[in-house]
Amino acid sequence: DLPKEKAVLFDDWGNVLFEKEGTEKRVDLPEIYFMARNRTLTHNHPSGGSFSPADIVFMVRVGLKEIRAVGKEVGYVYRAWISRRPSEKEIEEFVRFYNSNHVADLNNKLYRRAVELYGKLVKKGVSHERAQRIVHAEHTHWIMEEASKRFTWLKYKREAR
Repeated sequence: DLPKEKAVLFDDWGNVLFEKEGTEKRVDLPEIYFMARNRTLTHNHPSGGSFSPADIVFMVRVGLKEIRAVGKEVGYVYRAWISRRPSEKEIEEFVRFYNSNHVADLNNKLYRRAVELYGKLVKKGVSHERAQRIVHAEHTHWIMEEASKRFTWLKYKREAR
């Protein structure tokens, strides 16, 4: 329920190694580059959405064991980890894939699905603002699901909290 992103780095026993608060849309973590290897980073997403490409690239580059994002709007914990270290080319392909599926383009099946969900929510009486937050959360989740099917090195799941 924080209005800004906050990240917490944990060791395998649940001890807090580092925490930092950022802005509404991001938290910069250059301080943890050398202590993050094989650790778990948990952070909140005030928007409620799943991971951004920057989250996944950060996970890979610093060698996190797992990254988690918690979004209050839909009540889920998003988890991602890697089965092997991807090449730079694979990372770039992932970022292109994510960004191309996040584009507001009615020819894009995931975007069409998001537009349909928005219409259903508004018809049910959900406010436009809340419908937008729910749709954002679902849309980013769908993109990550598709990405984890396409990029075998990326593992992803969403759990109810």
